[in-house]
Amino acid sequence: MAPGQDYTDGRSAGTDATGLLGDRAGFGKPIAWWLRAHWLSNVSLQDAGRPCLWPEAAAGDQLTVRLVESWVAPPLSQSNRSVHVYTNAPRVRLWLNGAPVGEAAAPGGIATFTLPFAPGNLTAEALDAKGASLGSHTALTPDARGAARLALTLDAPSPSTGTGSALVADGQDVAMVRAELLDAQGSPISPQHASAAANVTFSVVSGGGRLLGTHNGSPDAFPDVLNATVAAHYGLARAYVQSTEVRAFSAAVRRTLAAIHVEAGRGGTAAILDGGEGAGMATPPPIVVQAEVAGLPTARLNIPLTTDLAALPLAVASGSAFAA
Repeated sequence: MAPGQDYTDGRSAGTDATGLLGDRAGFGKPIAWWLRAHWLSNVSLQDAGRPCLWPEAAAGDQLTVRLVESWVAPPLSQSNRSVHVYTNAPRVRLWLNGAPVGEAAAPGGIATFTLPFAPGNLTAEALDAKGASLGSHTALTPDARGAARLALTLDAPSPSTGTGSALVADGQDVAMVRAELLDAQGSPISPQHASAAANVTFSVVSGGGRLLGTHNGSPDAFPDVLNATVAAHYGLARAYVQSTEVRAFSAAVRRTLAAIHVEAGRGGTAAILDGGEGAGMATPPPIVVQAEVAGLPTARLNIPLTTDLAALPLAVASGSAFAA
């Protein structure tokens, strides 16, 4: 499907680098919601075979209901829109601007509707076998004026993605910053709007970090983008920010590292703080990241830092955060 004609809401269902659940930048694909509806949401919390997830992921994951498409107008030659809902509920009721417009079963975790397009509020309501409401998901028609502001959030480290709560100041750990273009009502802009491809420029304003690279998730983008500016893809852009100060480890280890890495602090390598005030502080100052888009307010984000090695990705993955 050509750009500008894609109605899919491909925004995050989590971060994944396999290509199945997420794109090259780690933005979630719609199929992640179908797999959740078809499999994970149907595995009881008491089932010994259920995956061990981080606590933040467990809340409410027994129900999945997700509108796949963005609620935008069809091509000029058409008046109807097809709508798909991923859910593990037996049925789905669809509402448009507060009025019911249809109800359908969800065999295989998918409920399908065809209805005339009208701008506004489209809501998918999951129903149990007796018709009682279980939950809902809403998509709003984006503002036709396009992007009004830029929002920055952390996909990693983030408790909601099971990747910890702070970046480790070890000179290697990397954060994944999400930049999303939003309309005046705070909703994702239309993937069809010209501003969905606006150039986003990232920079590190302060703190022990550097911009490692950028991407937008497009399959057409080069795999290694070292520029600070990247064109958003369907309103999304990614920045990778790396720790540049070694504050973790003991003072003795830092002194040893400083003796070994004589080029530390040059050419993008980490500065090893082998002593001095605050070198091994448990809570170093955050890394402040800034993103700019022409004509929009500048956005900033604080990336929390820690010297606790238990916050490193492998430690988080194997630690108590994943206990059943």
